[in-house]
Amino acid sequence: MTLLGLFVCVFTFVACGDDDDDETVTNPIVGTWVYEETFEEGDGQFYTKHTDKYTFDNGGKFVAEFEMKEGRGNEVWGHLERMEGTYIFSATDNVLKLTVTAMSVKSYDSEQWENEPMDKPYTENYKVVFNGNKATFYWMNDEGKVSEDGMEFTKKK
Repeated sequence: MTLLGLFVCVFTFVACGDDDDDETVTNPIVGTWVYEETFEEGDGQFYTKHTDKYTFDNGGKFVAEFEMKEGRGNEVWGHLERMEGTYIFSATDNVLKLTVTAMSVKSYDSEQWENEPMDKPYTENYKVVFNGNKATFYWMNDEGKVSEDGMEFTKKK
């Protein structure tokens, strides 16, 4: 009986040790990334604010929203654009491939999203350089050449 009890204890200890080795690797691109840029004219009254927000889920889908807001004093106008689709992120070379399957737009005058016609899905590729809660997205052409200028996003979620 003692031998059977010892066997059960050893088996349980070994089985628990195996569970500790099964760590899941998290995808660093998952979450919401925001880029913001504001321009003001010399008089401080007229401004343009540009905000890009990408949200990547664990299932390989993304939603991107682009807001362009302009204003003078209390008067504000602008519009929102949205892209939706799928993504693949390669952690070995930090390349993000977006496949855009739907586009829509909403003006400040209308609260309704209107679908933009698309002939077919298209892809965009980016090299992503991470630095803490920031990531710089560099556009890549079809031959894999990376642009010199990137956009720095901050992770919000």
